[in-house]
Amino acid sequence: MYITERLTVNNVTGASSAGETGAASGVGSATIFETNLTAENDYFNGMTIRFTSGANNGERQTITDYALANGAVTVGIAFTAAPAAADTFIIEPSTTRFQTDLVAVDDFYNGMEIEFTSGPCKAQQATILDYIQDGGLIILVTADALSRVPSGDDTFIIWTGANVDGSVNFDLPITSRFCKIVYIGIVQLSAGIMQMNFEIWESTVARAAPDHRPNFYQKILNRKIEMTALQGGEYGESLSGDPMPYYDRDAVDEENTYRLHCRIDNDVTAGTASDFAVTIKIADMGENV
Repeated sequence: MYITERLTVNNVTGASSAGETGAASGVGSATIFETNLTAENDYFNGMTIRFTSGANNGERQTITDYALANGAVTVGIAFTAAPAAADTFIIEPSTTRFQTDLVAVDDFYNGMEIEFTSGPCKAQQATILDYIQDGGLIILVTADALSRVPSGDDTFIIWTGANVDGSVNFDLPITSRFCKIVYIGIVQLSAGIMQMNFEIWESTVARAAPDHRPNFYQKILNRKIEMTALQGGEYGESLSGDPMPYYDRDAVDEENTYRLHCRIDNDVTAGTASDFAVTIKIADMGENV
């Protein structure tokens, strides 16, 4: 089984959230009613509100308008009854608007690309139209709507496009602790001389001290790449004839996820400040191999 993992090195990882909870105040009708929500105007527009108690328990409708004043929610189709005071609800994400665990300032991720790495939207990419720090809200370009609604704790990567100026460590997810590396590809995204080292380590502890010689046995791949500007800044190497065995030595987390622990050292004095696209093809050997 071959698995290809790719990413640009300078990226931000995060996770979506299941939604924001709240309660009705008992003022309003079955289509317009006040709540205890405190987000800014239009924050929840396009999301779905689902009641978790009261006469409308289990019912959900799309929010057509939200106002900060009194947390007023307007839905396009009426609920069975006007929500009563203390009726609880959850506001669920949509295919273009969802909350996350991100904490950067407003607009920080605007125009960047997001790609989901788990959940029902895995491998889907979209452009971020707007980002709001409150609740880590991401609003996608309408034409890039996801095929499904993200669920709680779905992971993603945001490609920042920032340059690597010196050394940077990053991880690539793999499906088991053991695998074999059969191909690596590295593209320098800015034109110019390419002067860099690429390494794969079996543990983050060893990678954190790359000059500590007793740790060298955990550095299973080391490539020094030098190219002129005319050579294009694109490196590829097939290891399929003699695949490189890999064993993730890091402690297993709660989700039993494993990673290739990579490191790039970009020599910007002799080379070019750039981000890099890295592609690694692996043969998954399974947990018990």
